[in-house]
Amino acid sequence: MESYLTMPVLATLATGLMSAGIYFFLSRPKVSGEVKNLPKKMKRLVVLETPEDYKGFDDLKDFKVAVEEVDLPIPEPGQVLVKMVAAAVNPSDEGDLRQAAKHLSAGIKLPKVFGREGCGVVMASGGGLMASGMVGKKVGVCIREGGMWQEYVCMPAQPPSACVLDQSLPVETAASFFVNPLTAIGLFDVAKRKGSPAFIHTVGNSQLGQMMVKLAKK
Repeated sequence: MESYLTMPVLATLATGLMSAGIYFFLSRPKVSGEVKNLPKKMKRLVVLETPEDYKGFDDLKDFKVAVEEVDLPIPEPGQVLVKMVAAAVNPSDEGDLRQAAKHLSAGIKLPKVFGREGCGVVMASGGGLMASGMVGKKVGVCIREGGMWQEYVCMPAQPPSACVLDQSLPVETAASFFVNPLTAIGLFDVAKRKGSPAFIHTVGNSQLGQMMVKLAKK
C-alpha cells in the first residue's frame, strides 16, 4: 500500500508535535521555587463604612476600616498570583473614597478593598505561556477597580494589569510605577507639543513632583 506520508510531511508533523509539547510544558500552572507552600489565608484592608458627616477627604482614619482574613485567591489560566510588597495611596484612591462617601458612583459599593496600584513578586500562575514565564519575577500591578491593599492579588498576566519590572529595581520603590510616571510623561509631552519652554507644577515635593524633577533633566 502506497504511503502518502513523505519525509517533509513527517518532519512537519514531528516539529508540530514537539512545539505543542514544549508550549504545554511551559504554559502549565506553576509555583515559585522560593515558596514550598503558599498560605491558605491572607489579610486585606477593607473599608466598611464612610463617615456620616463627610465634609471632604482628610485621612483614612475618618472611615471605618477593618483587617479581614480571607482565603488565598487561586489564579485562573492566564492569571498570576502576586505577593504584594507595597501599595500606593494615590489621589485617585482618595477620589474613589470620596465618591463612596458621597454615594456618587454606582460602581463603588462597600465593603471594598481600595488601592489602584502596587508592586510585588509573582508566586504562582494559573497556566499560560506569559503567566508561567512571570513566576518568581518582580512586577508592578495596576487595576482601575482597586483591590491592591491586601497581601496577595490575582491579576491578568498582561500590561497594564501586571508588568514585569527591571529586576534590579527594589520592589519597594516601584509601588507607583504606573499612574505618576505616565502623568509626568504626559505633562511634558503636552508642554513640548505646545512649544512651551517651561510649565509650573505647584506640588513640587509630591511623589509626582519628584519624578518630574528627574524627568526634566532629560
